[in-house]
Amino acid sequence: MIIAINLLLILCLFFLAGAIPRPAVDVLAVFHTPVFFVLLVLVALLCLVWSACYLGRRWTSRTLFFLAVHLGVASLLAGAALGTFRGERTQFAATVGAAPESALPGPDDQVIPLPFSLAITSFRAEHYPPSYHLYEPAATAGDDYVLLGTYRFDHKGRMVLPDMQELSDDELCDENGVWSSQMILASGQLLHRGSAAPSHFSATAQIIDPARPDEKQEMAFGVNWPLCYGDWRFYLMSYDTQDERYVVLSARRDPGRPMVIAGLWLMIVGCAGLCWQKRPLPPPPPALPAMPPDAEAPMADDDPATPLRPQITPSFGTTEDAAL
Repeated sequence: MIIAINLLLILCLFFLAGAIPRPAVDVLAVFHTPVFFVLLVLVALLCLVWSACYLGRRWTSRTLFFLAVHLGVASLLAGAALGTFRGERTQFAATVGAAPESALPGPDDQVIPLPFSLAITSFRAEHYPPSYHLYEPAATAGDDYVLLGTYRFDHKGRMVLPDMQELSDDELCDENGVWSSQMILASGQLLHRGSAAPSHFSATAQIIDPARPDEKQEMAFGVNWPLCYGDWRFYLMSYDTQDERYVVLSARRDPGRPMVIAGLWLMIVGCAGLCWQKRPLPPPPPALPAMPPDAEAPMADDDPATPLRPQITPSFGTTEDAAL
């Protein structure tokens, strides 16, 4: 137990070192050091040893939950190690409408082969209403406009400007959803369109599997909605905000992912079960030895410092009492 506590304390120090940002320092490099891997291996081995020791005990619900927690930790660490050393990951830009590719550009000019061909056929981005910059006309010819402020639409689709001016989104957006780049107000002020933050963007991928060459599969995916095919997962990271000509994808192949998921569920179920276990009642105190039937019980004594002696009770009705 002491060894496990010390290992967990050291691991907590590693996690703190990797979580505190520092300028010009790659804090995540601490998780790739040999010492960190050795500590994780020791924790996994201890969990397996404790699980083996518990197998010889009487099988109860507490034993099952204990085994679930420790085997879950070992499964999680084993899956993470398998994904780190045997997995593949890369990030690349895919042109929208390009021909399907069966290889991905990897780090350090490497080429990662795919068991299928992938192409991005379409892309769509939805935006929030853009912000608008309000400018005051120049006082003299040749001077620049003076920026008065930046304004946005509220949840009711209204934009409140200075001097009690108010605009609705219908005045700046046409029926096709295109926002006006600029507008001259009645006061002579210039309203110029700013940036529009994306609310959601998604893409459609075409997959051609050599096992089914005549079938072209169209699969849609987006933010927090990855594309999963075989052992590969593709995440939509960003896109070309100017012309929407390409999207940035993050591709990962993690063979240890099922083990990590199984380990997490085992830990959740085991910890919940251990928390709801009833504490065993303390053993009752040992019973006093039974006295023989012919033994006389000791008499009470008012003075605990003196040995027990029979209590003498005065009896009334004697000769001396009658004389009185």
